[in-house]
Amino acid sequence: MTSSKSLRTWLEIDAAAFTNNIKQLAKIIPNDIAVVLKSNAYGHGSLQIAKICENLEEVKWLCTAGNDEALLLRSNNIKKPIICVSYLKDNLEESILQNIDLVIYDLQTAEKISSAACKVLKHARIHIKIDTGMSRFGILPEDALEFVSKLQNLPYIKIVGLMSHLSDTDNIDQSFTNHQLKVFDEVIENLNSHSISFEQLHIAASGAFMHPNNKKYTITRIGGLSYALWKSDIHRQRVLNKFPELNLKPVMQWKSCISQIKEIPADSFVGYNKTFKTTKKTKIAILPVGYFDGVSRALSNSGVILIKDQFAPVLGIVSMNIIIVDVTGLDININDEAILLGNKAGIRPEDWAAKLNTITNEIVTRINPEIERKVTNSLEIQNHKKITHNFINT
Repeated sequence: MTSSKSLRTWLEIDAAAFTNNIKQLAKIIPNDIAVVLKSNAYGHGSLQIAKICENLEEVKWLCTAGNDEALLLRSNNIKKPIICVSYLKDNLEESILQNIDLVIYDLQTAEKISSAACKVLKHARIHIKIDTGMSRFGILPEDALEFVSKLQNLPYIKIVGLMSHLSDTDNIDQSFTNHQLKVFDEVIENLNSHSISFEQLHIAASGAFMHPNNKKYTITRIGGLSYALWKSDIHRQRVLNKFPELNLKPVMQWKSCISQIKEIPADSFVGYNKTFKTTKKTKIAILPVGYFDGVSRALSNSGVILIKDQFAPVLGIVSMNIIIVDVTGLDININDEAILLGNKAGIRPEDWAAKLNTITNEIVTRINPEIERKVTNSLEIQNHKKITHNFINT
């Protein structure tokens, strides 16, 4: 196991917090939970999160964006059912052999999958994606019946699911969400009237899991809420108003350590381009982390980090591999830990998102995937006999 002190920056992933979130959500979600692992599990580490999911009976499915991500999970002994929800690369034959469900939205791709399935003499499990109003991947509703009819004529294709995606669930006005759900239900009814039914129906994700329509379907795809990432304040309030007992815990802490501490005199410039100038003698700390790692350059002269439970403001421009912070008055030492993202107000993903005028998903998914993710083990997890080591390394 690599010592934290030998790393310049790392993420700590709290398995107990993730487990807590899934168990709480499972109590209020009316159908099977599919944990979304796209974009490196929202920056948390797809392999690390998948290994935790593997031991959670509440998680029935995993979702990846591409089949390359799904095959990586399979190569690391992840056995849970996987749905690849967005795009397909090569290795279709291997994807079929590895029992990965594939989502399709055009005939050309379906024909390639059928050809691959014929080569390995194994049926490909297919979910058809309907574009209910987001105008991304998907078959237009009026084309669904013809499309399904053509798929039924392709050899070694087994149609198991119908799905879509909602685009406006964090809006206080739910009229467009209701419209999309109505369109999806109309497609289902039309296909049912032609004796076409599906094992799996799914459209709801973190933003719409509690919509009354969701009870009609079989799967809810949970991404952000698995990691206690809220789509918006509106989303948070809507959910907590209905389920006030829900207590989701942030899963990630992003840390670095102090490489140098020094005092600089008044009238000293700090960092590139002379954007900050001290007005008095100032104690600064230099941390070996920067925008290469995912610390937005827009946090220059505005961000804060946490050292020994005290905030230290970012001074000057965030560099490629370095940030400088004001630690005047703090009793600190070289190699002390600093928390960039964590559970305290001021350094939460939503705090970064508010400063940068974006969403929490962008904050966490932009963290460099090469940074080591350490899955911490707590007493709660040990008691459940899910994980037996202090750290899971992948």
